[in-house]
Amino acid sequence: MRKLNKKRGQGLVEYALLIALLALTCVLAMTSLGDQIVAGFYKQIQGNLENAEKIITPPAPSDAPSETSS
Repeated sequence: MRKLNKKRGQGLVEYALLIALLALTCVLAMTSLGDQIVAGFYKQIQGNLENAEKIITPPAPSDAPSETSS
């Protein structure tokens, strides 16, 4: 019976180590790529806002004289 409990404990420790390694890998990946992801995200938002501004902004009045007769 003791041998069975020992193997269970060993299996739990192995799973815990795998989860810790996976978590560490995720943290390292987010740390190294985080700035690039955020910069790309904000660049995309800036581009969308500039395009929206072009669509919403009315055209400037022209300097040509109007064709009304006096």
